[in-house]
Amino acid sequence: MNEVAPPEVAVNPVLGILVFLIGIGMLVCWIMEIIAAFKKEEKPLMGILSIVGGLICTPLVPIIIGWIHAKKWGIQKIMLIWTILFVVFAILYGTMFASMFSTMQEMQMQ
Repeated sequence: MNEVAPPEVAVNPVLGILVFLIGIGMLVCWIMEIIAAFKKEEKPLMGILSIVGGLICTPLVPIIIGWIHAKKWGIQKIMLIWTILFVVFAILYGTMFASMFSTMQEMQMQ
């Protein structure tokens, strides 16, 4: 019996590396936002909410917290960079997912 191995779902490696690097940039921005929250607030509530919200809910929670307090904490540039990285990450990740999904559909049609 001649078994044929199913074709692998190909992801553009450059796209994968770019998504990974942008994810690292977003992580750095998040850590900087958390540090600012703990340094600038009398109570650590916003820092804790940012950590818990980012880990349990979605990355949008710490981004929203950061934008609400950006002027007070002096992190407007960090928040702008983080927001741009987030949008680019979402677009590239969606493109990568759509590419994998279409490849899987083509494999099913064969």
